[in-house]
Amino acid sequence: PAGPLLTSDWIKTYAALGFDLPVYKTVRTRPRPSHPAPNCMFLDLREQISEKDFGRRLTALPDAVRERIEEISITNSFGMPSRDPKIWQEDVAKAKREIGPGQILIVSVVGTPENRADLAEDYAKGALWAKEAGADMVEINLSCPNVISGEGSLFCDPEASSRISSMVKKAIGATPLLIKIGYIQDPVLLARVAGANARYVEGIAGINTLSFEVVNPDGTAALPGEGRLRSGVCGAAIRDRAMAQAARLIEQALA
Repeated sequence: PAGPLLTSDWIKTYAALGFDLPVYKTVRTRPRPSHPAPNCMFLDLREQISEKDFGRRLTALPDAVRERIEEISITNSFGMPSRDPKIWQEDVAKAKREIGPGQILIVSVVGTPENRADLAEDYAKGALWAKEAGADMVEINLSCPNVISGEGSLFCDPEASSRISSMVKKAIGATPLLIKIGYIQDPVLLARVAGANARYVEGIAGINTLSFEVVNPDGTAALPGEGRLRSGVCGAAIRDRAMAQAARLIEQALA
């Protein structure tokens, strides 16, 4: 799923390092600013997160340094910002020119809701613009714990998510489509989401970050601003949950 490859410079660099499926970070059909800083903080967390940990508060370590990648877990909260479409379309085209033979440029897109009824149309518009800019594949981002306007929880709704993927697929035609989802604890719901979207997509990307309340050592909210007590947790600590969900999806596909 889309990570930190924010511009063509990032895409070019990671492609040169041998990453053959670089994902251009999520874009929108209109500009949106990022949440205020800080946006990333290390966590006082060395063990794997299990389902029994859901609901607990995690502690941020503002001045921490981790030496080993196996111990690095962070919280991040940006809110899926986006540059103006004209800017990111030109940059996607540049990224496409700079990747190597056999490498595939994936562009991640999210809808921006003015109202729920128009959200699928906005996803489709953004996906079409990504295709026109040079995307070999399009990923629609249905999962983000750091927005409060609804588009970040669509992956839990089989009907709403499949309505979006259906409209997007109609817009982009033969261009392969991925859906980006978060962690779904209930295997029955996971199966329903995967089944509802299966006819429209070529793949499922996941997992996104896990949503937790994150506080400073003194108990105050680690990230300032409305709706930011909960933020996304990623890194080493979510590996087991990611692998477990991938295994569930494979089992369901083979059933």
